[in-house]
Amino acid sequence: TGFVETLKPQYIPGHAMMSPGASSGSNILEQLLEFKSRIMESQTSLQREVQRAKQEAREAIEARDTHAEEMADLAETVEMATLDKEIVEEK
Repeated sequence: TGFVETLKPQYIPGHAMMSPGASSGSNILEQLLEFKSRIMESQTSLQREVQRAKQEAREAIEARDTHAEEMADLAETVEMATLDKEIVEEK
């Protein structure tokens, strides 16, 4: 929308438009190139954000898996301790 806002002041209803070969043509080209540049910068920024989000997701999955393994080990340890306790109590 910034591009449209930039062009709006150039159009005045009831007044003749300048021909494309006039100085406004190069002005419009400059505006288009600037608009393209802003789009490219936005795209680059968004791609970086996507890469960061993917990395964070990978790290979160890895942390979840590590936590699950630790909980499984803990459950096994508790089960072994319980069995040891029962064996001692039976003696």
